[in-house]
Amino acid sequence: MDLASRMVLLLVTIAGVAGSVEVHFENKDGGFFLKHTAKQPYQAVADLGTPGGAGAGGALGGSSAGGAQLSVDRFTVFETSQPMSVRATYGPFSTKQTVPARYIVPDPMPFNASGLLNEIDHHLDMSAHIVRGEVPRDSPVLRVLFHAGAGADGPGAAVVGGGRQPVCIVLQVQGPGAAGSLSASCSPDGEDGVCLAEVVLPAGWWVPLPPPDEKPVKTPPRYAKVSYSVVEPRGSECLPRVQIQPVTRLGAVALTAAKAGYRELRSDQHLVILAAHAPLYPRSTMHFPVFFYNQPADGINGFVLRARVKSGLKILGGEASSPDAWNVSVDLNPKLTVATVMAFRRKGPDSSPPPRAEEVLTFVVQVLDEGAELWDEGRLVWTVRYLAADGSTTPRHAMRPQRDSDRDTQRRKITARLEVHKDDIQAVLPISKNWEVMNTAVLTGRQVSQAMKVFIVSQAGKVADVTLQSSCHSEDESILKVSSSCSSVYVDGSEIRGSWNASVLVKYGTYTGLAQFKVWMPEFPLEVSVADFRLSQVKGWRVPDEQQRTNGKIKRSVDEQRWDEIDASVIDGQSNEMITEDVGNSLDEDKNSGCKLRFQQSPVEVYARFLAADHDSGRVSYFVSRRTWLRVTDLVMSLLRISDPRIASLHGHIVQGRSIGRTEVQVLSAISGRVIGAKELRVGSDKVSMTRLRVDVVSGLQLNIVPDSAIDNGYIAETSVPESSPRSTRL
Repeated sequence: MDLASRMVLLLVTIAGVAGSVEVHFENKDGGFFLKHTAKQPYQAVADLGTPGGAGAGGALGGSSAGGAQLSVDRFTVFETSQPMSVRATYGPFSTKQTVPARYIVPDPMPFNASGLLNEIDHHLDMSAHIVRGEVPRDSPVLRVLFHAGAGADGPGAAVVGGGRQPVCIVLQVQGPGAAGSLSASCSPDGEDGVCLAEVVLPAGWWVPLPPPDEKPVKTPPRYAKVSYSVVEPRGSECLPRVQIQPVTRLGAVALTAAKAGYRELRSDQHLVILAAHAPLYPRSTMHFPVFFYNQPADGINGFVLRARVKSGLKILGGEASSPDAWNVSVDLNPKLTVATVMAFRRKGPDSSPPPRAEEVLTFVVQVLDEGAELWDEGRLVWTVRYLAADGSTTPRHAMRPQRDSDRDTQRRKITARLEVHKDDIQAVLPISKNWEVMNTAVLTGRQVSQAMKVFIVSQAGKVADVTLQSSCHSEDESILKVSSSCSSVYVDGSEIRGSWNASVLVKYGTYTGLAQFKVWMPEFPLEVSVADFRLSQVKGWRVPDEQQRTNGKIKRSVDEQRWDEIDASVIDGQSNEMITEDVGNSLDEDKNSGCKLRFQQSPVEVYARFLAADHDSGRVSYFVSRRTWLRVTDLVMSLLRISDPRIASLHGHIVQGRSIGRTEVQVLSAISGRVIGAKELRVGSDKVSMTRLRVDVVSGLQLNIVPDSAIDNGYIAETSVPESSPRSTRL
């Protein structure tokens, strides 16, 4: 199309129907455009064209990158494995952009002419789920389940399998205060696309244990901060190479006291080892704190403690509990079955030791996997030798106090027997890609669902999908419902309120799990916004009167008589002197030609605020913020109506006057048919004039989408027209 024909097409478009840009989602349920607090002021003459998006649209505005700016719209999208697209339309021009993924997985398949699609990057559909919200001291393992979502190509296809590049997930755990951090990694694999990363937390991250003969003191709780990142691995091993997703904070896990307490293993009056009563399973990890009772009269300045494990155990190491007071060294054999600890008291400015028990170190012991050996109990054996202040070695009997003559000749052992159970379920873990549900079903009558899966994690760290073998129950179906197969939660429009913590109870055998969702409910009534709620006749703009055309003949009607009365008499206190000569001379022409003056038109938008209440505290929260409204016009378009169609007509979301009077633009409920939002509209008898007609040469339309850091999952869509040379814009 050459420039001349393109200009003509644009002029017709401006003069006829469209004068601004439309921006909307390809999928109506993909997200929401946000209502701006600061809008451009409307001119005295109502917009005669189709409205744009949530931002300012219409006349060519200030310059932007690549051309004159048309509109700026802010919107938010929901977390989903499928990419979202936004389309912009301006007269005959239309363009579409995919919302940029926060993170993508590169496709390693080689480029070839017959497989161009192989080079398209795939959205990273990864979710992380903490297995336990708290980690007790007698079970010091923090676990996180990672799930690669099922896209259009199958479970985890965008991430693993199917010849595509796998990803490596790095779990990072930050200790309380300046305790340092630990990391672990795993790669989703298998049909379920899951992997489990776990970190053994050091004993020093918990509040120090009181001596065995003292009562515990209440202290503020400590927390470990959990985060993760996704990287492209190096080779077949999960070794980081290229970062795909930066460090993402997952949450904080409480470090709690031991659930089952401890039993004391004493060698004599100097040394006590604490063993937890917690049940042990394959791959269980436990801490064995070692306390030393100082007795200055004995002249002991340190000790050598040798630990040996049997029957399916291994020693992971030992860590000093009081590094400022004790110098501790640990030596492990290659098989991790023998550990030798040498502990010396440090000599500071005040070399006198405190007259109480001290926690010197902690052994870390792990149960082997059940496939390594058949057994039902494990054994640990300790031998202790004390070191005198002068450097001499003084053996101590391991079980009872020794006579002075026996100290240099006898050495006894202390044995701890640990019962190990068969592997069992540690947690029933319901997971979802998105823990938020937008209840638009009460607006549209169409069900909104959110996929859910149920996994079990065993004590040994094994993971299985038990979704179809589980049963689920929603605690309050007036907020949220769950399918009988546990495969999804949903809302169908019958709900009456939202919730900050809508709970779904999941049961697998005798074990239970809990899933909590945020359900956002629209606040009623909805806000119906009409750009110009008072519509007038446009002087000099005549259009055919369709009501007077029947079978190809022009007939005089009551409406025509009404127009004659408007032009010839006093209406609403206005004198007929206001009618200009041009208008008066045109009346007969209008009567004969079947034409009438055109009424103004105005865009209609519908907005809603979504809220959720915390039923524990009663606090009400709004989606994004209390002052943010979400545009739901596209969702309720089919439910818009004019209460009196004789006064105005509605085409899509454009309202246009038909005759003088008052009416309402209403939104009906798809569930009950009742009015859930309304705005009064006035069609007046006064006439307005067009003061100018602006023509812009447009050769195309550009749409640019960038992330918006102001809100979560927020973006900014900017539309503009390409810049034209001065010669091309000359009419």
